[in-house]
Amino acid sequence: MIKRTKKYLLQASKAFYLAAILSSLASLNSLANATDLYRQTQYKTSYKNCARSQDSCSYYQIDYPILAAKSPAAQAINRQLQSQIFGKVTPEQAAAKFLNEYAKDQVVGGASFAWAMKRQVQVEAYTERLLSLRDYTYEFKGGAHGHHQTQFYNFDLQSGQALTLSDLFRPGYEKPLTALAETIFREQKGLTPQQSLAAANYTFPNNRFTLSKAILITPMGLTVYYNPYEIASYAQGITEIEVPFYQIEDWLKDANKPNSLVNQLRQE
Repeated sequence: MIKRTKKYLLQASKAFYLAAILSSLASLNSLANATDLYRQTQYKTSYKNCARSQDSCSYYQIDYPILAAKSPAAQAINRQLQSQIFGKVTPEQAAAKFLNEYAKDQVVGGASFAWAMKRQVQVEAYTERLLSLRDYTYEFKGGAHGHHQTQFYNFDLQSGQALTLSDLFRPGYEKPLTALAETIFREQKGLTPQQSLAAANYTFPNNRFTLSKAILITPMGLTVYYNPYEIASYAQGITEIEVPFYQIEDWLKDANKPNSLVNQLRQE
């Protein structure tokens, strides 16, 4: 996140964005000591209690935060987060399902390799108004490599509701936001405005740039994240695009109102 702010400092008006950057660094410092705001919880187990140090040991592990506050908003976020991660089951039930599937596979296929499920849900941004989380999952059930998946959750700490782009932008924002993200993507990948995405080995639907559904909201802007295989081969890895709010200022909702959501985010 510190690297992002340095990037923005070079791109933006120093007078305006220096305050935002200093505030963002202060948020990082408070985030490092945020144990009074949330606690990181871990659940882990293994097949027949095998030792994780053994190559043949199949295991399930998940780490995720729980907000410590007893406010209705915090409790609403905790419930939504539990639902996002586990659905309608408990961590114990989710782990049992995974390891039972492994046991059945051993009986049917007799595979000698171990399975692994490791999920890390961690706080990316925590301010007075915004909670943004990165949910990273690694799963291995055989094959050439494991499966990696990242998604994001963004919450309004004031209301307890999940944040969407419609909460930040005026109606009709989709087209200009997509166009801006494509411009940043092409610059990042060294592609010309006219160059075919398919010819450059990107697999966007119908050879047209689209926004990923995995979007992180930060006080500075958006991070648009593409998982492996989403727009390119596994070997090409992931793609992250940083879209600063200032570059799409005209479409921000209530940008001229100091107490609007987007301005509260930018001031923190």
